[in-house]
Amino acid sequence: RIRSDVGAADVVIHLPKGSFLRSLKLDLVPEKVKAVRARVEKHFVSGMGVDRVWREITECLQSMFRDWAKVSAEVYGHRLAITSDEIGRQCAEQAGDTERASRPSRRRSGGSRTQGDSAS
Repeated sequence: RIRSDVGAADVVIHLPKGSFLRSLKLDLVPEKVKAVRARVEKHFVSGMGVDRVWREITECLQSMFRDWAKVSAEVYGHRLAITSDEIGRQCAEQAGDTERASRPSRRRSGGSRTQGDSAS
């Protein structure tokens, strides 16, 4: 929200780069994805749309992560150590989609690719 109100340059005044970097706990991502999958399975019976719900959650997580990576790169000049593709692979792994989970990551050089400009 700060970014849209005052611009990217002023974001670092409100959230210094050091605080931002300390808040990144990317090593916890696989654990958190696993926890979300367990909750989905708890609330949905196998034939009652678990896969459809999980696909939607995966797409949402990937979209949010692309936006976060964009802000990270544009505001702090920091490239995240994990990509939205890797988030998708971790979600696929939790869903038992071994074909997608085993695909190599499509690493991008020179920043992150985003869809639209919804983060600004």
